[in-house]
Amino acid sequence: MRRINIISCGPGGRGYITYEALDRIKESDVIIGSERLLKTFAPRDKRVINIKGKIDIIPSLLKTTQSSKIAVLVTGDAGIYSLARKIVDVIGREDVEIIPGVSSLQVAFARIKESWEDVKTFTFHGRDCRNLEDVLTSKKAVIFCDKKNSAKALLKKLFSKDVNKRYIVCQNLTLEDEEIIEIKKDEDIDKLKEVSTELLIILEQ
Repeated sequence: MRRINIISCGPGGRGYITYEALDRIKESDVIIGSERLLKTFAPRDKRVINIKGKIDIIPSLLKTTQSSKIAVLVTGDAGIYSLARKIVDVIGREDVEIIPGVSSLQVAFARIKESWEDVKTFTFHGRDCRNLEDVLTSKKAVIFCDKKNSAKALLKKLFSKDVNKRYIVCQNLTLEDEEIIEIKKDEDIDKLKEVSTELLIILEQ
């Protein structure tokens, strides 16, 4: 019977993946994921498929891959803003197992020493984020940024609203070049670097 394991790999650092996830990767015949995840976690003796940034091809790719044990590597935790839901919809629940992991949300709040039990999460997936009112009216909010809606772009819009909030940017969490940056003025926004992974935390003062 074919078994597809959707494996949460954590935010990126090797120390943030679980033993269970590593065991499932070792047991797999085929490992699918981004170049970074494959390079970090896939054993050299395994067949790998590099999706080359085209994450939307994974569900259709799984339909044509006939191996009995397949691992799909995803960043963070598969239960939050992940392809897991789409894969389950396409393949069916019977053939899929999800291995949970550490999310960048958890790491971000650990870094700033705040609880995240009452946080509201947002993502705009490349869409224009014209309405930020829900973000600004939340006691605690996190935006999962992307190339179009980077922390820098979002902060410029948020600062124009002139709302008294704390803004914290978390970049490349768990990696060697991790940065936690509190934004207090316009000049701080302009200094932000462009990175591949970042979160924007918005808190009450």
